[in-house]
Amino acid sequence: MMLRVLLVCLAIVAAVSLWWLFEPYSYVEHGQSSEKKWAAASAFLAERDIDARSVHGTAQLFPLPDTTTLLVIEASRTRLTRGQIDLLHEWVRGGGRLVIAARPLYYHDSDADCDEDEDCADVDVDDRTAQDEDAEEREPEENFAIIGYDASDLEDNDPLLYSFGVSAWHVPREDVYPPLEPFRRLSQFEQTSQQQRMRSCLAPTGEERDQCAFLLCGDADATPTYSLGIYDDIPRQFAFDPEDKLMHRDQYADDMAEDEEEPELPLTDTRINTWADNPFGDQLLLLDYGDGDIVVMTDLDIWNNASLAYLDHAWLLDAVADGAGAVWWVHSIDMPPLLAWLWQRTWPLLISLVILLGAFLWLRMPRRGVLLQADVIHRRDFLHHLHASAFFIWRNGGADDLLAALRKQVQRRLARHTDADTLAARADVGATLTGLPAHQVAHALSGNARSEQEFTELVDLLQTLRSRL
Repeated sequence: MMLRVLLVCLAIVAAVSLWWLFEPYSYVEHGQSSEKKWAAASAFLAERDIDARSVHGTAQLFPLPDTTTLLVIEASRTRLTRGQIDLLHEWVRGGGRLVIAARPLYYHDSDADCDEDEDCADVDVDDRTAQDEDAEEREPEENFAIIGYDASDLEDNDPLLYSFGVSAWHVPREDVYPPLEPFRRLSQFEQTSQQQRMRSCLAPTGEERDQCAFLLCGDADATPTYSLGIYDDIPRQFAFDPEDKLMHRDQYADDMAEDEEEPELPLTDTRINTWADNPFGDQLLLLDYGDGDIVVMTDLDIWNNASLAYLDHAWLLDAVADGAGAVWWVHSIDMPPLLAWLWQRTWPLLISLVILLGAFLWLRMPRRGVLLQADVIHRRDFLHHLHASAFFIWRNGGADDLLAALRKQVQRRLARHTDADTLAARADVGATLTGLPAHQVAHALSGNARSEQEFTELVDLLQTLRSRL
């Protein structure tokens, strides 16, 4: 026993010692999250006491918050109804700020006209990357103009953006760097061996000097791809997709707006306040609308975890969210309600499950059938009749008659032990044999019951004497 106590104490001392010697170690693992791509932007806003939250679908977006909340709506929003778009218009005119990611349509301007037998169909570019890859595989002469867009195409592609008088286009171009290319090249350059960097850049000669400059700064002869905006006399750069562009109604000349080959945009009260552009077109527009404003961007990728720290992306987020009490990142407006989504994609499975559930319930649930009223009333058992008869006798003063049979049994058993003729003598013998007081034995042999309780006590006392004699 003593040894067991010592072992337990030793184990406790060892556990306390280990807890005292070791300390928790935490580390930060830097990585890009595909599920929470706005995590860095939300943390950036939190440092400025701006609460950022994710909102999924129209059910959480409506009713709209107060105008101190900044709404950032992603490109998946074609399911917005006309009434919901009108509510957003009223919200902006009342002083709200709305940030919209555009949904560009694919467009390629070519000198070659489509032949009569050639199919020049409309193309929507929700998956722009796949189309760009296909364009690279085709020969240059196979690229033809995508024509035939009209007002209905623009509205169907992006109803919200169209309502503000803005269209978005993706125009593939040759020899254009993708956004942030110099930064990625710099990362590749830093990953090269130290000996190669020393040979290429510390003492460059000839081709090595050109290679070093190319790795660090990219191609000096290439067209600049970053968008440039001048705000308070300070130039700001952003890495939007250089092949995307925005067009506002006010940017079309009168003759262009009336030209059938140009896209038609509705008349609007929105007016361009400022912008950011590259040589190919605008990638950011700030539109005044009533007491509020709208920030239209070709995409929101400049604010994801991998790009927020580059160029002036963080500055733009800070400027757009200035004065806001909260920021809502609005996702997945195009996602239908769960039951509708399940029915669209798994209706055979749902029908099968309903049939199986019905069959299971049919087999396992008890079925009583039709309940019929019994024609014959069940008779009472013998005890009910016995109780009724005894109660009738008691009510008519026949208590002694009810006790007579039980007293005869007690008298018969007591006669086996004594021949005394007097009640007192028999009571003394009964008390000696049963251990009960003599007066109780005498009362049991000759007493009368004046109430139901006394009757019950006499019956119990007689049964005790009968069992002990």
